Amino acid sequence: MLANICILVGALMTGGGIVTEAKGSLVSILSVTVILAVAGIFARSTLLAVLATLMLSASIGTRTDYFHASYFLFIQEPTATVFLFSVLAVGLYQLSKKLSADYERIAIASARASVFLVNFGFWVGSLWGEGFDTREVIIPDTAFAVLWALALLATAIWSWKRNRRWVLNTVATFSGIHLYTQWFEHLGASPVTVLIAGLLALGFAVGLRSLNTKKYEL
Repeated sequence: MLANICILVGALMTGGGIVTEAKGSLVSILSVTVILAVAGIFARSTLLAVLATLMLSASIGTRTDYFHASYFLFIQEPTATVFLFSVLAVGLYQLSKKLSADYERIAIASARASVFLVNFGFWVGSLWGEGFDTREVIIPDTAFAVLWALALLATAIWSWKRNRRWVLNTVATFSGIHLYTQWFEHLGASPVTVLIAGLLALGFAVGLRSLNTKKYEL
């Protein structure tokens, strides 16, 4: 346990030093991604594998921020985020089938982190679309909203047929986020819309609980 803690702390400190010294350059971000991935494989750490995945997302402008009790998620390239991490998630899932149990966990953990990033990319795109620094929109937010809904539906059907409970629950969660994002984005927040949204949430919770009482593969 102590060795794993030292590997985790050492990898994080090394990565932080490299990125700080290189002032957050693309080369430094990719280098730290490789360091975290290698350390994760060596230590058989799913946490380091997830951190490597998140570090890779920083190479295309994804970041978080915090100040005055406010939290922010920045995704500058929603299209690239969706494409890159969709490919990574599918690739890691297929790779996991050929690995031993210890390394399968690492691949699955990274794939799951990729699934979250794909949904975050769709979420941001459904609100602001895809554009350049000149504010010119090249992919409208409606396109992201529709594609996100179709992707969630397709993934839900796949996870249902394959008995993948984690994927099904994740799809259900982001389906709710998608619904309420578009709901309040287009209808606004009023007593009536909040009431109806609350009733839908209750029905949604009952349905999801019913699904999880069945035996699905974790």
